[in-house]
Parts: sequence; C-alpha cells; structure tokens
Amino acid sequence: MPSQPQLPRQLVREILTKPWMEGFKSSVFDANGHRLRCCIVDKKNPMNADWFIESHHGGLFSLLDTKKTGLTSATSARYTDYTVLHEAIDTTDPLLAAEIIRLGALVDKINGRGQTPLLHALERLGDIDALYEQSRKSSSLMARLMRFDHWRARLKFIAILLIDQHADVNATVQWGGRTVTPLFFAAGIARDFDLVAILLAHEYWNDKEHWLQPSQTSTLPLTISQTDPRIQAACDEDKNVDPAFAWAYSQLKFLPMPDARTRDKKSGVSRAKKWNSAVDRYIASSSDLRPRLDIECAAKIGHSLGPRHKVCEAPGCGKVEGKDLKEVLACSGCKMTYYCGWKCQKTSWEEHRKICKTPEQQEVPLPSQRAIEAFVLTRGFFMFEERLGIKDEEELWEKLSKMGLCKNI
Repeated sequence: MPSQPQLPRQLVREILTKPWMEGFKSSVFDANGHRLRCCIVDKKNPMNADWFIESHHGGLFSLLDTKKTGLTSATSARYTDYTVLHEAIDTTDPLLAAEIIRLGALVDKINGRGQTPLLHALERLGDIDALYEQSRKSSSLMARLMRFDHWRARLKFIAILLIDQHADVNATVQWGGRTVTPLFFAAGIARDFDLVAILLAHEYWNDKEHWLQPSQTSTLPLTISQTDPRIQAACDEDKNVDPAFAWAYSQLKFLPMPDARTRDKKSGVSRAKKWNSAVDRYIASSSDLRPRLDIECAAKIGHSLGPRHKVCEAPGCGKVEGKDLKEVLACSGCKMTYYCGWKCQKTSWEEHRKICKTPEQQEVPLPSQRAIEAFVLTRGFFMFEERLGIKDEEELWEKLSKMGLCKNI
C-alpha cells in the first residue's frame, strides 16, 4: 500500500476540496509518489530532493514547446535538468509541489533552460492561455472538456506557493533576446494581476537583513506576515505596495482604484466594505508591528474606492484624517479635494481652480494604488507590444490601424 503524502492532513484535505482539483489525481497518491518519498526519507542513503528527471517530456505543454524558437535559452534537449518541482509545474500538481518543497527541494533550482520553478510556472500560465485559444478555435466543446480553467488555477496555486516559500521574485532568464523577471511573465504573458500585486508586495525582500521574517503566530502567508518600521520606510521610499493592501487584494481578487465619483454609490459602499473587512482580517491575523491606525490609513478605502482616511492636499501639509486631525474639509465645488482647514485651502486655490469640477479631475489615490498605476503606465505599452508580437514602431502603428485603434497618418 502506497505511503501517505508528507504533508499536514488538513492541508491535503483543503487542496483536494478545491473545485479545480475535480477529476485530477495527484501523483503523490500513486506508486511513483511512494517510491520518490521513500528514497528521499531513506535514513541510510537519502536521495537529494532536487535530483534531475531524465524521462520528463513536458506533458501537455510539449505541444507548444516544439513551436517555441529562441524565446528561452533552450538546448537541443529541451527538458534537461528538470527537477521534481519543475515536473510538478508541468503536470500542474499542487500536492506534489507542496510535498517536494516540504521534503527539502530548493525553490530556486535552475533547470536547463535557466528557469527557476517560479519563472517556469509563470511562463506555463501563459502557455495554458495559448492552449485554450488553440482548442477554442478548433472545437469549443474540446476547450470546455479540457477544463483549462482548472489547469490554470492549479498552476496559479503553485506559483503563489513558491512565492510564499521565498522563491526569488527577482530571478532572471533570457527570453526573446532580453533579460526578464517573474513580473514580466505575470503581467505581460499570463496577464494575471493578482500575481502582479503579490510579486510587487514581495519584490523588496532583503535577504541580508531578513526583513520579512515568518511569525509562528501568524495565519497569513509567511512572506507578508510581519512588517517592521524598516520595511515600511523602504515601502514608502520605493513606492512599493503596502503589505496590508496586497493581502486584501490577494483575498478579494479585485483592484480598487479611485473612480472620481463615477461609480454608483451603493456599489462603491459594498466594495469598500468587503475590502476594509479584508484589511481588518489582516490586522487581526498578522504580526504587523505598525499601529492599527497606520495600517488602516495605508490600506482602507472609501466608497469612491480612494483612501478612506483623507489627506490634506495642500503642498507641504499632508495631515491625515483620523490621525492628525478629526476631520478634513472637502472643496465645496468638486467635493473631491480635501484640506485640513481654510488656510490650506486658500493657499492651494490658485492651482486647484484649474481642475476643480473638470472631467480630468481625479481623486488622490492611496500610495499603493499609485504604485500599481505607475507600474501599469510604465510597463503597459511594452506588455501590449509583447502580446501582439511587435518588433518595431512601424509594425505597431500598422497593427493598431487594422484593429481600428488609431488612424493612419
């Protein structure tokens, strides 16, 4: 009788009850999983958990891999130096990935293509989307039967698992003639902005000082369960996403951005309530060392999806509602700009009057919202080019014209 997975039973049960595990049998329950487990835990002659697999052939992804030329530093033997963790990704097996990590596998072991498991998993997310499109064009019934959404969900679980286990989010690989990071695959290839937010939240891990030490009492992912003043200072300086904001985003799967009062108020109130409840759970569950009010000011939102704790917008002031003063005052005209008092409003009027009540006026976002917006603005055009397979500016304008997105000049 095969041995049982070397994982907490509750974790195994939780994973098996996920909708995306329906109809999928993990290799941890078969004879191969048993043999692998016995070899690794053998006290007399234990096998390295990072041993390379010689018989791996890419599984379903081999259909796409044969068409890829020059994207990665692939050798003539495309699947050389694949570890069990890389195989778990290609078979979309979350239980195998979790068990092999628990048994000591290195989360940053590079395969023959120069990819860490995280880079490999994120590229495979894009491959799943490509396979779905191919199947949908040939047969919509086949696309539904293949349940690519389940494949994708299992891959995403593995990617998040790797990040939680301190996989290097700044690892690089040669792809398409340039050096890219996991963020490139998450945003430009897989287009999964849940993973983008998580990667941004983990990007500034300091390996020397161990800023994100795990807490034994925390129920949050270990890499974001503790934040001390040094981390917060780094986040402020580098315009990084606040850990509380990132965690709420990972739980709710939507990104709130100020809507300049264009959204229905009832809808905004409902979304803000769900978001702020998630922030409350973060505060209650984590060992974040900041005062509760500081976390709320950094992560909670109002009914317009901007900051719940308004900030005086006069240059050089920055007083925060609920922290530095009881209540801020809104401009009587636009109701979107806030000041701590009439003096600050008066000094700012000459500049504010230029945008007051104009269609271009926007509510000031949270620093985390601004960081994500800046990332999309600086990388969005590049990601768009990558998705279209564009090589030069002339080709870009030609494709945009055909899509009706611009006029020929």
